[in-house]
Amino acid sequence: MGIWQEADRDGGGGRSERKMQLIIHVGLPKCGSTTLQQCFGGMRESLSAQGIFYPPSFRHNHEAANTKINNEWIDGRIGVDAVVQAARAVGATQCLLSSEFIAIGIGRYSPKVLRQAAGWLEGEGVQLTLIQVSRALDPFLASLYRQTISNAKGISQLYAEIDWTPHSNAYAHGLEGLVQHLRPAEVRRYRLEEAGWLEAVFGDLGLAPPVEVPRANRSAPDVTIEMLRQFSAMGETAPHRVYITRLFSLAVGPANSILFRQASRRPPEEAVPMTRESIESLRYIPNPPLRYDEDAFNAFRQELLSVYDLHAEAFGVEQRPFLRAFRRLYRAG
Repeated sequence: MGIWQEADRDGGGGRSERKMQLIIHVGLPKCGSTTLQQCFGGMRESLSAQGIFYPPSFRHNHEAANTKINNEWIDGRIGVDAVVQAARAVGATQCLLSSEFIAIGIGRYSPKVLRQAAGWLEGEGVQLTLIQVSRALDPFLASLYRQTISNAKGISQLYAEIDWTPHSNAYAHGLEGLVQHLRPAEVRRYRLEEAGWLEAVFGDLGLAPPVEVPRANRSAPDVTIEMLRQFSAMGETAPHRVYITRLFSLAVGPANSILFRQASRRPPEEAVPMTRESIESLRYIPNPPLRYDEDAFNAFRQELLSVYDLHAEAFGVEQRPFLRAFRRLYRAG
């Protein structure tokens, strides 16, 4: 469950007073990060009452990647000073952070910056703990691919066409590099596949697990991911992603909150509208490890055509009344 690597809990000086603790969940992405962040975010007040500072998210999406440290380390700043000072300002004895891309982003950080962060923490008497939740490499990369296709406009490569070496190396050695340069007092590792991993994280933090665990982002169905990939491959002739994602939302529901958010925005002027021809051009192409067969692909394409025919008015309207048209259709069910 939790694999503990313990080192010098009192900092080597033999001091018995309770130090400020900085606890950073460093990822990996697609390994329960959103679940953890939403749990922590929903418990912010109760955490505060227990002396734990969990800063508000700086992201527009609910409680995801609540710390700026990842970006600050990329920019060459030590990152840890502001959050620790903010925790001290409210009288907290622990500062809890979560950013799922820290371990995977190790190649973008200067070792010098990480060592400076470690030096600052040591000089301020702050004890650092790193937490990582991981899963087996193959499902990790497959899930990362689904997210990449969903979120990154213009990405249209098949899974087999992508060089996964940098991600594999970061998966294997990212935490190792962080430990080398940050010199944490403690490292805790958990596996997503293990039952009770979330309870173990909370238990090791000395916290009762949440009574209700929020449902984290569900990935869109694999056949939807593949169709989105094919739309992206159309380049400048592809329908605008707002039309595409709204079509998917109408067909399968808001299966992925990021897709749904994109679909709720009005497309810019001159955006390519959705057409029946663009849907009809989609073709069955195997793309393992995505899981769908030809019958499922063709059946879902037919479903998209049916949805398009029912909502052709909204897909064909001028840009300005786009949201109004979809909202009316959405309310009508």
